[in-house]
Amino acid sequence: MEGGRLFRTGIYKIVGHHVKVFALNVIFLVFVSCASLPKDNIPVRSASPLKIDVTKPACSDRSEKNNTTPRPICQSESCRAISQLIQKVRNTSVEPCDNFYEYACGQWIKDNPVPKGHLQFSRITQLSKNNERIMKENLVGDSPSDTETLMKVKNFYRSCFNEEIIDKLGNKPLLDYIDSLGSWSLAKKWKAKSWSFYDTLGYVQRNYPVEVFFSVNVIQDPVKKKGSTERKYVILIDQATLNLPQIIYFTSKKILKEVWKYMSIITSLAGVSKKESKRAMRDLLLFEGKLALYWVPKVSKKYVRIPIGKLKEALPEFPWLKHLQKVLSRPDLTEDDLVVVLANDYLQNMLNLLRTTKKSTLSTYMVWRSIKDVVPLLSKEFRAVHRKFKVKLLGSKRNKTRADICFSYTNNILGPMLGALFIRNAFGPSSKEKVEVMMDGIIRAFKDRVAGVGWIDNQTVQAVREKADAALYQVGYPDYLWNENKFSERYKMLNITENQWFQNVLNTDQFSNYQTYHKWGNPVDRRQWITVPQLVNAFYVITKNEIVVPAGILQEPFFYGNDIPRSISYGAIGHVLGHELTHGFDTTGRKFDKNGELIEKRTQWSEPAIKMFQEKAKCLVEQFSQYKVLNKFHISGEKTLGENIADLGGVNLAYHAYNSFIEKYGQEQVLPELNMTSQELFFIGYAQKECTHTTPAAEFLSVTEDVHALTKYRVIGTLSNFKEFSDVFKCKEGSYMNPKKKCEVW
Repeated sequence: MEGGRLFRTGIYKIVGHHVKVFALNVIFLVFVSCASLPKDNIPVRSASPLKIDVTKPACSDRSEKNNTTPRPICQSESCRAISQLIQKVRNTSVEPCDNFYEYACGQWIKDNPVPKGHLQFSRITQLSKNNERIMKENLVGDSPSDTETLMKVKNFYRSCFNEEIIDKLGNKPLLDYIDSLGSWSLAKKWKAKSWSFYDTLGYVQRNYPVEVFFSVNVIQDPVKKKGSTERKYVILIDQATLNLPQIIYFTSKKILKEVWKYMSIITSLAGVSKKESKRAMRDLLLFEGKLALYWVPKVSKKYVRIPIGKLKEALPEFPWLKHLQKVLSRPDLTEDDLVVVLANDYLQNMLNLLRTTKKSTLSTYMVWRSIKDVVPLLSKEFRAVHRKFKVKLLGSKRNKTRADICFSYTNNILGPMLGALFIRNAFGPSSKEKVEVMMDGIIRAFKDRVAGVGWIDNQTVQAVREKADAALYQVGYPDYLWNENKFSERYKMLNITENQWFQNVLNTDQFSNYQTYHKWGNPVDRRQWITVPQLVNAFYVITKNEIVVPAGILQEPFFYGNDIPRSISYGAIGHVLGHELTHGFDTTGRKFDKNGELIEKRTQWSEPAIKMFQEKAKCLVEQFSQYKVLNKFHISGEKTLGENIADLGGVNLAYHAYNSFIEKYGQEQVLPELNMTSQELFFIGYAQKECTHTTPAAEFLSVTEDVHALTKYRVIGTLSNFKEFSDVFKCKEGSYMNPKKKCEVW
């Protein structure tokens, strides 16, 4: 969905370059609107738009093509600033061939401790914080060029600051919201005879991002309908998330007691007696504990694609067609239309449980699931209880400023609109074009390398090159955000006012649900963005064969403008581009064709090519499995294999694309004071973007939770396989960064 509490994940795989998921927040997140918590890699940056000639290298000099010839030195102010920054980041007491990560990042890690309450701190985090600071300034200040649509995102942000009005309203917004849901059994006026389970469930799922009993979403169908030439958007039905991780219901009485206490207090603040609140919330937790018994782990879900009529036959206890017509506001939906179901067994057991549960419990459960995420939007009494609950469960006592809270909501709920504000201040069309030129070069480098790797036959070479040719890439932002007419038309139905914070959030929920459900039945647009422009990350979308590189990551230390040598950008953002492209040809990506469709036989490769690929991949598995974290925990070479293949392929493609660039345009000037060649600067750019200071807890979680290897091993493991790196830095064979045995896939 387009906004807010509504960035729902479909079943297609999105592979992000720097996404890391840690388990410590999971208990708290289920009770907090996700808009209330800033995501590590989402905040944004603003800077003056860059004006650059995209066809020529910075400070180029065609006469300097011999690496042994002294290069002209760039003496501009910006070149000097970057040179000084590189020196502040690296640790020259370490030799590059002994540990390149420490050489490139050692001083930065020493100078940048992990902030209290965090697991790690990286240059990505640093970029995100700086971006956030500048974005806040843009949200607060007005500009003569602000359109009515841009003012909506500013007014949303400002309405969050009106704490005097928010506090004065007390619990009224919550009570009005509950009434709009048909009230609940805890209200004196509620009548079981007149209350309709189906009407209430339909209303909730149509208007709000609430998962109750089961979830309804609209996603890209990963396969074509039989007889069709195109894929379309299809309905997805899945089990609803639980309030808590499944295991908590059966193993932790202490946590359940704290949750019960919190729920009871919130309910009493909504006007219910304390005694009745405790009783009702106890019943809800017991009810959800029964649901948890039937919950299907992700690895056990089965992908079932069937007509609604067949779903009705399999689960006749529920009026599926009528319900989906109501939720999607599509009376033309028929029993022949397809739905994707991911948890059949859960649905059957859930319906059996509903049949034996009292109306009063079902009513209260639906309302609680609807209100639990809006508690932090309410008056100070609610916010204080919520904050205390967070401290109890997570032990975190760090209080965010109101500006931080309001920015997080705005960024998560109105991400695309905030992105429009961001690109107008940070990333212009000229920068977008420059990165697109780089991406074209990397795709050409990949196609050139495929024919020469030597381990795949002509049949497989053709299939791989066709897929690379067909790859789409989205750079910076979707075009509609820069087109005032299209931008305005897209958001004209969204109503935002400066003084109604709670209602503004509900309005965005309804708007976002409408945007999502409206896609049903339409052909899949391979060019539709799946993220927001200000995101500090990049993705490969496997079901679209598409690379997405938002403007948020196209800033230093990933992307350098002005007259900074291109070598650094090729090493930094060039590696990211190559990394994402390589995901299309890793252990999972190779099973999807050039259009992002799952291949029935799972591959278009020949059997000998598959066997050789597996042998090449095995080398990386063995290499990374030897690395230890905290001197005791081995990295899983299997779990991190996809990312390790992408890292190695990415640096390889970026390096060869850069060499092709200077072959065409001539050697670049180099930076002052460093005494480094363009090729050395390439590897500095690659490594210094990765600098990360980690706590032991973060390092442990990287082994147990993450599909990426620990950052330092990503850099060391990748470069120690890359012969060109050792050639550039003249590393002796057998040194740490130049082992005799090397792995190579692409």
